[in-house]
Amino acid sequence: MKRILLLVEFKLRDLPSCVLLKYMLERRFGYQVRLGPPGSEREAVAEFRPHLVIYSHLRYPESVKRARELRCMGIGVAVLHTEGASILEGPKMVIAGKFSDHSVADIQFVWNQEMAALTKRFHPATADRVHVVGSPRMDFYFAPLNRLHMPKEEFCRRYGLAAERPVVTWASNFGWVRLADQPSAINEVQARYHREGVAQFAPWNNIADVVRRESVSRRLQADAFVELARAFGDVGFVLKTHPIEDGDWYQSLCRAAGVKNVVIVTKEYIWDVLNASSVHLHRSCTTALEAWLMGKPTIDLMLNPEEWYYSEELSRGGDVVTSSKELIECVGTYLSGASVPAGQLVNRDQVLRDWFDRRDGCSAGRHAAIIRDFLESGGTQEPSYRPGWADVCALAKMRVRRLLGLNDHDSLRFWHRETREKFFTDDEARVWMEKIESVLA
Repeated sequence: MKRILLLVEFKLRDLPSCVLLKYMLERRFGYQVRLGPPGSEREAVAEFRPHLVIYSHLRYPESVKRARELRCMGIGVAVLHTEGASILEGPKMVIAGKFSDHSVADIQFVWNQEMAALTKRFHPATADRVHVVGSPRMDFYFAPLNRLHMPKEEFCRRYGLAAERPVVTWASNFGWVRLADQPSAINEVQARYHREGVAQFAPWNNIADVVRRESVSRRLQADAFVELARAFGDVGFVLKTHPIEDGDWYQSLCRAAGVKNVVIVTKEYIWDVLNASSVHLHRSCTTALEAWLMGKPTIDLMLNPEEWYYSEELSRGGDVVTSSKELIECVGTYLSGASVPAGQLVNRDQVLRDWFDRRDGCSAGRHAAIIRDFLESGGTQEPSYRPGWADVCALAKMRVRRLLGLNDHDSLRFWHRETREKFFTDDEARVWMEKIESVLA
């Protein structure tokens, strides 16, 4: 039986789609698939001895070096990008491997034709390893997997909202603000991007300026959101924070403003939030495209004249506002019963095709079939695993964690334990497997 190690980058973004791929590979083709966080790769390889390791990226030199070591042992390497498109040119270049050696990957999964062309341009010798397959994450917006979305009634009950009333949602995406007022941390990050060779592109060319402008954008959007909540006191408002943002900042702001109809959501899957939404607010965010797949009106919040994160492409599929007054008027129009304009619907269809290629709910199945073809065509043999000292130490730590009842990502330094929503537990993966099986079996 062939064995596959699949690394899960972010729980709230990637766990369901990785479990879906695991389901396909195990149920359809009889493989054994193990899920693990990226930091557990070395010990998982030592214990599990996989025939194939699936990374979420090969951006860093140490990842490329490790992938090369795995291939020398007869272990295949695949890349399943969790960020397969971008509104910025710099991230597109990183995804396509301009600054990294992607030739060490036997399989390169990409979301769309644009990223396939870029990847092949930077690595023409391995162009035949690039496969356009869409994003498995988007499979959950199509039948039958969309039956797993939390009903609006349950979502509202969980957060104390009136299910019979409209709900306005806002997805924040201010990941750089965590560096605000930390000049040494900003300098350290900037130096790292120079070492990686990406500092010639935005946003990595001037991190201090990005942090400054993003801090302004967050404050302007949060203030407008509070004013909007005041204007529609009988409507429920939900803020879904980005996984690496601090929800406490928003809680403090809402508490100081005295608004009672706003809830801060940090741990729900985005489709459960959007399923309850009547109007979705965003900042040129991927959540807008996910809202489009559910037919929701979207409003792009461009309130900062110095905003650096804006997509003309995404703006065509929804409304764009530049002031709190415009936001209140636009939301009011949709809450009064207005439908998404026909022109926006046409534009959405084109953008969704450009970003995700085919939108048929079958992306995970395409991934699984390509993996099957690789494993069964002699792409890899039984691994000739040769552990080094680092592997022995990593495996020993894993076994100590097991004895202590810890997860693979938990620190053995008990005085330095932290809970991070980035990581998943075996129970959470098991629950998703049961959910997926309930609609696909």
